[in-house]
Amino acid sequence: MLIYALALAQVAPMPLSDVHQRDIGCVATIAIVAAEQRGGGWQDHPDMTEPGKRWAAIVGQRVIDQTGQQREVVGMAMAEAAKAQGVLNEDIEARKDRIADCSVVMYLELAAMDSADVALPIPVKPQ
Repeated sequence: MLIYALALAQVAPMPLSDVHQRDIGCVATIAIVAAEQRGGGWQDHPDMTEPGKRWAAIVGQRVIDQTGQQREVVGMAMAEAAKAQGVLNEDIEARKDRIADCSVVMYLELAAMDSADVALPIPVKPQ
């Protein structure tokens, strides 16, 4: 009987919502900018390396918690979003607009987390 109850308690993962996909896409955008900044590019923008890492961990954990998806699936979604953005040939103004939009989302959420004094999720390194 206990095994049957545990089996019923297991919930199938939910698909990613539009908000999850937006946040994953923005994490990818910020990661691309941070990588370019480490290489000497996009120096006219604030450094996004550290805030980007913090926000990626927050978004990743939230998507895992809200959807029940495996950590690897969410990580793969982030990698695919970055790859898709890396091959897009969008004009520079559209790219700047996307960076600005994603930066606003990231900094607002980081400020909310800082003011709430919530512990960040512990990053898990792939084995």
